[in-house]
Amino acid sequence: MCAHTVMQKIPTKEEKIKHLYEEKARLTERLGELYKRFRGLHHEDSASEMKYTTIKVFEAHVQSINAELRSLGEIVDN
Repeated sequence: MCAHTVMQKIPTKEEKIKHLYEEKARLTERLGELYKRFRGLHHEDSASEMKYTTIKVFEAHVQSINAELRSLGEIVDN
């Protein structure tokens, strides 16, 4: 084992759930900001395409957090 290797604490189920809820809240807030400024996908407009892609990535991340919370036995509201 390398002398520089740091042993990381394995989070408890409760810590993991708390972290997931915090991450979900942060992403949901950011998504709200993105939705406010998004005016639709315009043909051949790279800026609107990037905003759309960012929104879809954040939505997918929230969905994966919800799935992980469900797998940990939490009841999740979408």
